[in-house]
Amino acid sequence: MASMRRSGLTPFVYKAELPNDPRAADEMALVLHDVSPATWAPCERLLQLIQELDARAPVTLLVVPRLHHRPDFERDRKFRAAIDARLARGDEIALHGYTHLDEGPVPASTAEWFARRVLTDREGEFSTLTSAESRARIERGLALFRACSWRPAGFVPPAWQIGAQALDAVRQFRDVLEYTSTLCCIHSLPLDRSFSVPCLGYSARSALRRALSRRWTRLQAARLRKRAWLRIALHPLDAQHESTLAGWRDLLAGLLEERRAVRKSALLHSVVRGARQSRPTMPRREPVS
Repeated sequence: MASMRRSGLTPFVYKAELPNDPRAADEMALVLHDVSPATWAPCERLLQLIQELDARAPVTLLVVPRLHHRPDFERDRKFRAAIDARLARGDEIALHGYTHLDEGPVPASTAEWFARRVLTDREGEFSTLTSAESRARIERGLALFRACSWRPAGFVPPAWQIGAQALDAVRQFRDVLEYTSTLCCIHSLPLDRSFSVPCLGYSARSALRRALSRRWTRLQAARLRKRAWLRIALHPLDAQHESTLAGWRDLLAGLLEERRAVRKSALLHSVVRGARQSRPTMPRREPVS
């Protein structure tokens, strides 16, 4: 984490609150990343898997307007109809960057190189953008959503990486977006408060990553059983490998027996309530006469 701080990225975990309300029901948000016309086929495989395990489980769809500079989805009737159908069944959508590509300057340090080239493969679009550049891309994305009559619940930076200037830009949209998030935390934009909510996911870019991340995720799931809130991050690439697809089937089957699936916005609302109920009351100071 220290390397992330030195790189200039902003992981909210440094100031995140750790809500721990024992009365809270065990909940998790199923979040499908990188949703676009180009990735819709593998996305459908993952959605079908969830449907088979729990037909009523809502999913938060992170939609990318122009994935890797492909044409936007405004005129893609098939894709728009598919998203409309998902929203009608109770899913929610969030804006997930604009191009999902990190085209910023060459990393200036080893820590920054590790964050932008190892933790992700040049996908952290908002890791080095200025405030003005970030605002412009978010505005273009929101305009496309409005053209489709879609109302996003939040904004999630690609690869969960966001620089300080980009975060300042995202905060300017607190009237229309409820949250943003990193790998470790969810940040309430209206409240300007961050909450530590763990996230489970696979790294499917290579056979070694798939094998190691499956084992690591199983261990993490066991370790986090007593946490009231959890996020699940699924990616289209997961559906292109039988090992990760089978891993999700086994893991989600167990989690859905223990937890209730909710939209990410609903999870945040529950987390905020839990933080309020578990926060100790500070004694009132009497005025000095």
